[in-house]
Amino acid sequence: MQILLSPVLANYIKLVIKTSTIVADPPDYVGRARELHPSIIALWHGQFFLLPGLYPRDIPARAIVARNDDAEALARVLRRFGLQLVRGAGAAGRSGDRGGAEAAHGLIASLREGYSVILTGDVPPGPARKCGPGIIMISSRSGRPIIPFAAATSRYRSVNSWSRMTINLPFSRLGIVMGDPIYVPREAGAKELEVYRKLVEAALNDVTVKAYASFGELPSQILDRARPGLAKIKLEPGYEMKFAGEDKELRENKAEMGLVMKLSLALIALTMVLQFSSVVKSVVVMLTVPLGLIGAVLGLWVTKSPLGFMALLAMVSLAGVMVSHIIVLSDFIEEARAKGLPLEEALVQAGLARLRPVLVTVLATVGGLIPLFLTGGALWHPLTAVHIVGLLLATVLTLVMLPTLYYVFCAKLKFIK
Repeated sequence: MQILLSPVLANYIKLVIKTSTIVADPPDYVGRARELHPSIIALWHGQFFLLPGLYPRDIPARAIVARNDDAEALARVLRRFGLQLVRGAGAAGRSGDRGGAEAAHGLIASLREGYSVILTGDVPPGPARKCGPGIIMISSRSGRPIIPFAAATSRYRSVNSWSRMTINLPFSRLGIVMGDPIYVPREAGAKELEVYRKLVEAALNDVTVKAYASFGELPSQILDRARPGLAKIKLEPGYEMKFAGEDKELRENKAEMGLVMKLSLALIALTMVLQFSSVVKSVVVMLTVPLGLIGAVLGLWVTKSPLGFMALLAMVSLAGVMVSHIIVLSDFIEEARAKGLPLEEALVQAGLARLRPVLVTVLATVGGLIPLFLTGGALWHPLTAVHIVGLLLATVLTLVMLPTLYYVFCAKLKFIK
């Protein structure tokens, strides 16, 4: 099975890398790896998937792989990319000899022989993203630096495993981040080694976040993925966890934009009362505004965009655009009725008269927003998604619903003369 699986995995890794747009920080990360060679390339277990295909073949390296049969497919994949192996794994509190001590000696020897080594900071069975002491000890004994590394793609799937293994998908934006080297002193004692362990753990978390952020993923989206894990953290009595920075600003902006939305709708309603000299006609027009909001929410759901400041800003502007179309359509209806046309004929004539210019305007706007949606990054996704789907859906519904509501209020309810 491992013999059949390894070439499939190796070719899939190549496919993901070749079809993805790479954003590297620093851009010359390969050159930096050469300068620091031999070094310890450290990354989280869950972010290991693409590393074999990203590692430059001209820099000799060895990677640690467990001795069990389940790791044999991984070992074959690594060999296909020119990486040599050191077999063994840390015990991490588990019973039995897993070859961890022998592997550690092998890694130290490899560094002294001029090989860089690749190993994960966290060790099975977890917890995930908690750096173990082994990598710190290897750096201290060998005198070689630890280089925090992370690779992430905009499209991926997460496996329900202890490490939250990420399976990267093709046709993505690929973020590659290499952190600053961390040198652990040879003479470091137990307390100092613990300080460096925490430092490496923080550095690995930092490069991982930056790898996701490098292709446009917003900090708020990263925080949303982290919330389930953060919610499991048990704090001592009297302590609480709060988020500042962008998360705090987003909460405040949502409250402010809610107030802006209410004021905008109130001003729009007042303007229409003055325009039509009728409260009832203004109510008819305002009843069609939620149609655009339905399209806005649908756009956010379809594109999986967050309901943040940009989305709320887009909803306010979308309401204004819709009302402008509705007011013009209402004027056409009133003008047709003033000419003596029957109500049904006036509604049809006004709808047909406005159909072409409204569609041209909306399609031109949507056509201009699509490139921004595709290439503008996560910041512009909510705004463009709201306008694209909101305008398309609201335009169709408005041209149908406004004449329908007008007919009901005029012919059936007799509220409009």
